Amino acid sequence: MPEISVHVMDKDIYDEVFERVSSAKDFILKMMTKLFKDEDLARSNYHGGPVLCKNGAVTKIALKHDPIFKAIMAQSNLEFPDELSSSSGKKGMRDAVNGKCRKIAAKFGF
Repeated sequence: MPEISVHVMDKDIYDEVFERVSSAKDFILKMMTKLFKDEDLARSNYHGGPVLCKNGAVTKIALKHDPIFKAIMAQSNLEFPDELSSSSGKKGMRDAVNGKCRKIAAKFGF
């Protein structure tokens, strides 16, 4: 049985994001910035674990285990079926999530 994640959010926020995106990847990235604090994203990436950065090695938090992120992923699969089913689609999404987290981390000097 597939894992189920639920996150309740304001419909206006959801509609605002959904109206501005045309792909699962864009949906995920926009929802991340709406539902997570920048500080949390700066300390995270898709898989988590040790990462080398300009200040040395840090341990990132895995978004893939976070219930809110799981809910975002589940909704993106409902809204954009099959986009993330291929290995290249999954890799592109992971790369985009990690890139978004790196960009935010750079603002904090991480």
